Amino acid sequence: MGHLPWFSPKDLKQADLFDSEEHVNEAVLTETNLKLLPPNTVAIVVRGMILAHTFPVSVIHVPTTINQDLKALLPKNGVELEPQFLAHCLRVQSRAILALVSEAAHGTKRLDAEALAKIPILLPSGESQREFSRRVAGAERFKIAQRCSLRQLDLLFASLQHRAFQGRL
Repeated sequence: MGHLPWFSPKDLKQADLFDSEEHVNEAVLTETNLKLLPPNTVAIVVRGMILAHTFPVSVIHVPTTINQDLKALLPKNGVELEPQFLAHCLRVQSRAILALVSEAAHGTKRLDAEALAKIPILLPSGESQREFSRRVAGAERFKIAQRCSLRQLDLLFASLQHRAFQGRL
């Protein structure tokens, strides 16, 4: 057991990932075919029954490894592609992408290389992509603040409810 995150489909439940359920020892990078992926890698599920109804896409924000049921999407040298922009571009096409999913001989769903090549990706200017990413980050900060406020309201309501049932109001 090591400290290097090893992501699998079960980890791709959030849009942004910072740790995985399982970890591997750094030695596996020299002893196996596992590759060390850089921070801000976009990961997608390409094999598994989840592809029957959902197309998980996440941005992994730490150096990592992935298992064989995931694909890491990294831009070619010289191509400027913001990870958040790419991830959102894929998410908005999830229905069309799920239509490209095939079934392996043993019944498992899969998204093969030929299907992946059919997914169109817009490539606006780098500045437009960065502006998109900034706006997404702002919306995420707003959502986090709203969730915190909702939790505080829930706690206050529970406290008030508790006192009311004890006759202390």
